[in-house]
Amino acid sequence: MQNISHWSKEEIKALFKFVEIKKCEGMPLIKIFDEYAALTARQQNSVRNYYYKELAYLSQNLNLAKDLEINLDNHQVTKATSFSTDETNDIVNNIDNLKAEGYSVRKACLMLSGNDAGKMIRLQNKYRSVKASQAPMGEIIKMPQRQVIGDEEIKALFLGLVKLIKKGEQEKAKNMVEKELYDANQKLKNAVNELIIKNFEVQRLQKNIMICQQENQNLAKTVQEKNIALANEKSKSAKLLASFWKERGKVKLEQTN
Repeated sequence: MQNISHWSKEEIKALFKFVEIKKCEGMPLIKIFDEYAALTARQQNSVRNYYYKELAYLSQNLNLAKDLEINLDNHQVTKATSFSTDETNDIVNNIDNLKAEGYSVRKACLMLSGNDAGKMIRLQNKYRSVKASQAPMGEIIKMPQRQVIGDEEIKALFLGLVKLIKKGEQEKAKNMVEKELYDANQKLKNAVNELIIKNFEVQRLQKNIMICQQENQNLAKTVQEKNIALANEKSKSAKLLASFWKERGKVKLEQTN
């Protein structure tokens, strides 16, 4: 598959960045294509067809997508399932009933979609296609007119697109800074926690040292007391022994006499 697009790389990047930003704002793709067509003086169908064609091409050429700095995860296309015959009839009847109460087609579709913009567009398109197919031959179906804008407005809108892209880059830079600050804060917290743990360990060791010092003091005191007691016992033994020999000497002397 070859890329035969006449769009420049800058135009491709601008289109995909514009779609990415507007999708984040909750805008449906059909409206995004409308706005981009107005910005670049292109046909809405041309923008839409090119976007899907280029998306399919980039999906098979990931290196090119990376080179264009396009994150394909932000451009996944959700394929809508077709309405069944019963669902189509219900849609038409419900919208006709709301129109009879004074609501516009757009307002009726918005109510039936539960304020879901994407679903509202689907309901509106389905209703109009059914009504167009039911119209008698020769009857003109009035469709919404595209607003014509001048060169100055196009220039202003394009500058707005540039600002949006710059804003997106600023948000990206902001997110990177916030992430770095968060990582640094986490590292600081981890370091503080490690210091607290080490401080507890130091306190535990100091307490153990104090216990050992106290035990050494108690042991030294006990040894000293034992030495004193032993010295006293030796003194007593010496006195008893001296007394014994003295008494024995007296006995011998008496026996001699």
